[in-house]
Amino acid sequence: MLLSLLAVLVPLLSTLLALGLAAFVLSRNRRAWANRWLAVGLSAVGLHQALLLASALVAPGLRRLAVVRLAYAAACAIPPSWLAFSLSFGETDGGVRLVRWRPVLLALTAAAPLAWLALAT
Repeated sequence: MLLSLLAVLVPLLSTLLALGLAAFVLSRNRRAWANRWLAVGLSAVGLHQALLLASALVAPGLRRLAVVRLAYAAACAIPPSWLAFSLSFGETDGGVRLVRWRPVLLALTAAAPLAWLALAT
């Protein structure tokens, strides 16, 4: 009983916390790229946790498998968004020096989880 309660409570609280923090960060300064990327990263984490919660609530079968696959797809968005946040937050000018390399770094970061997801399906 306690384990099933934790399986629902932890993803629910982490979803609410991640999405609430994303909204708070955007409310502070919507124009800053670091805030935008932080909100995207937190939203990706919140979406992933919401899908994990949904998979715990769906009966076993093909629907649960589909929800778990969506959760893995949402998890693939987490590393590139956090890399983009760290690149823009790490410099005082919003990462202007890395503008030319940012697409390459994001593609390399996204390639590993997307390849893993393609192999898992």
